[in-house]
Amino acid sequence: MGRLRTRNAILVVIFTLSTTSFFVHYTVNQARSSKIQRSLFLKELAEQNLTTALPLTGDTTNTTVGCDKITKAVIQNTGDAALLGKMDVDFELSERNYWVHLGEDYPVNASSTFLGNFTSDFNLTTDNVAVVHGPRNSTRVERVAIVIPFRDRESHLRIFLGHTLPVLRRQGNTFGIFVVEQIGNDTFNKGRVMNSGFRYARTVGEKLDMPFDCFIFQDVDTLIENDNLLYRCSKGDLIDHLSTSISKFEYNTMCCGMTVGGVLGMTSEQYEKVNGFPNNFWGWGGEDDAVHARIKKKGLEIVRPNPELGRFTMIKHDSDRLNPYNNGVYKALRKSTQAMDNDGLNSLDTTVEEVEKYATFVKVRVNVGRPQ
Repeated sequence: MGRLRTRNAILVVIFTLSTTSFFVHYTVNQARSSKIQRSLFLKELAEQNLTTALPLTGDTTNTTVGCDKITKAVIQNTGDAALLGKMDVDFELSERNYWVHLGEDYPVNASSTFLGNFTSDFNLTTDNVAVVHGPRNSTRVERVAIVIPFRDRESHLRIFLGHTLPVLRRQGNTFGIFVVEQIGNDTFNKGRVMNSGFRYARTVGEKLDMPFDCFIFQDVDTLIENDNLLYRCSKGDLIDHLSTSISKFEYNTMCCGMTVGGVLGMTSEQYEKVNGFPNNFWGWGGEDDAVHARIKKKGLEIVRPNPELGRFTMIKHDSDRLNPYNNGVYKALRKSTQAMDNDGLNSLDTTVEEVEKYATFVKVRVNVGRPQ
């Protein structure tokens, strides 16, 4: 594939099946993309029976709230984009699309962990940083925070974002993506990472004076297959579990003991009511089951899409030595349900050490502590 070069620009190309229904995120001072390389890129899209929209106009507004700097990226569009319905999942195209979204060259010889250029903020006593995308001319007003627990999965993250960003844009929401990374080499704790991501995203939304209506907690290796499945929250007493049919389980609905794993949507009020995720699950397994038990104990109802709509592709990967199976999962589950009012969001003692701001998302680097 050819590479699409841009300088001093962020050009995000949205794929649609119609040349008359699209929108583009285009933050720019001057666009100096190579016409030859753009032509090669468009030729590749044509070979896959896809169309693309070239840039219209756009801007970036830097909103300062007190001492807190928040970047708000604004989408210029010609109306709500057409949804595609069932989509093919192409890992290679998604990864290349990731770089198009960043407005950077495809790094042929770069390290496999390279995510592109970013700015870093260590002064977190006064600064909170986010990249919030939103359609300028849309009747849809849902504000969604995507929280992604993360460590050492850069290749998965590039595929995830290259695949998911166009979906989020077509759905017309205002959204921010928060990649929450556990730093250090201790055993992974997904619950603490999730709680940290929720707390950070909620704070940023409030400081921007546009609090998020919905928080989607999504594993980095899950890719949506149908963009008619909206990234929204039902609110009230209804909690949304979106990933009902996963390729890993041959799309057997709610297979193999699944409860609320994969992709889960909750409002801020719901998350606080169940006190978030438990903090005492170190290693792989159990934290999703604990949240499921918390939801039930608080009298909330889990709603799910039909199996065809709730299909997700899971990226295959090897086991992570720093995320081993939690042999104490059943003991932890019993303890979590009994102590849910005191163990979770309200007892979280993690620390945000650094925030890396990329063109389309932020990576929040968190010290979650060590297992006792």
